[in-house]
Amino acid sequence: MARLKGQSNNLTILSVYAPICDAPDYLKDKFYADLQLTLNKVPRKDILVIGGDFNARIGTRLNNSEWAIDNQFW
Repeated sequence: MARLKGQSNNLTILSVYAPICDAPDYLKDKFYADLQLTLNKVPRKDILVIGGDFNARIGTRLNNSEWAIDNQFW
């Protein structure tokens, strides 16, 4: 988390990296609990930017372990 002070508003930037979809539920639950605790610390008046890798998967499965991006979006 980085917080930058501005003249009229402050900017808070969060960089997150979520566990993969196949991770155990307790790890995913801990990630989202930690994210919520961090968000609770951000002042309401701040401009908030959250970026990172939420490990979403797009497209169709090629086999049991490979994923492909569906070209209909490009």
